[in-house]
Amino acid sequence: MRHLEPQQMQPRERRDRQRQPARKPSLWKLAALIILLAGGAGFGLTFFFPPSAADRVTPQEADARLQDFARAQPLLLQSIPRDKADAVVSAMDMPAAQKDALRSDLGIATAPATAPLPAQAQVPAPAPTAKLAPDPSARQLVEVVLWDTHSPDGDVVRVRSAGFSRDVVLSRTPTVVFVPVDGSGVLQIQGVHDGGGGITLGVRGPQNAMLMPVMSPGQVLNLGIRLR
Repeated sequence: MRHLEPQQMQPRERRDRQRQPARKPSLWKLAALIILLAGGAGFGLTFFFPPSAADRVTPQEADARLQDFARAQPLLLQSIPRDKADAVVSAMDMPAAQKDALRSDLGIATAPATAPLPAQAQVPAPAPTAKLAPDPSARQLVEVVLWDTHSPDGDVVRVRSAGFSRDVVLSRTPTVVFVPVDGSGVLQIQGVHDGGGGITLGVRGPQNAMLMPVMSPGQVLNLGIRLR
């Protein structure tokens, strides 16, 4: 019998290798690909939608804000005229019962509608009365502007005055808040929620602004005010 030479077996070996099924990628390569894709997706979300960072206030800055607040004069606030106060209260985001209570406190309750008088009826002109000076102790509606002086991380404060309170979520965009005030000359501000690094609040009136001391939840500060 003739022995086959080695080179005569090469074509058959190549045909056998071509018939063999392709090898599947190993599991560790597949796992590495999944991890790579997940990491890329996380980087993309972080790049396009960065998380809000907590406030970073240095000890020197915190001390300066505290000292400035202790030396500050009462903050001048804008008083809303009584003929416009009803429209302002109507636009406030609160239940109707609270709006009615606030109108009553401010003395701007809407008068009930009355039937019109007949055309022939004659109403005597009211007698002239002396014009009374405004009572400085009477409750008035004022406008105050609040904002977050650092990162908008979800800090929340509660503004309290004359039996009224409202929670405000601070942001870098100034928020206008209307609150009633009495003759005490004080506006209370309480820390409600700290998004991280302390509650960083700025308060502004029509002419000047004030950086409040860095607050913690539950802390109450009395802000001296005067009306314009």
